[in-house]
Amino acid sequence: MTYFLAHNSIDIFHYGELNDGQVVSTGQPNLEYFNSLDELKDRLISFGVICNENNYPNDLNNMLEGGISLT
Repeated sequence: MTYFLAHNSIDIFHYGELNDGQVVSTGQPNLEYFNSLDELKDRLISFGVICNENNYPNDLNNMLEGGISLT
């Protein structure tokens, strides 16, 4: 399992998980890959994105044990 984060470094953050052989493409200027969910979460936090159980921004539901919001 690999995790990805497509973003514009400001206010657009799309993330998800990829199984072996899956590919993701994006119109965002930045596309990063992570080996663990913790690495993805740490990267989101580095942008000021807060994970909490009250926000569910996309169809991944509880992938990050809650949603995200910008500070």
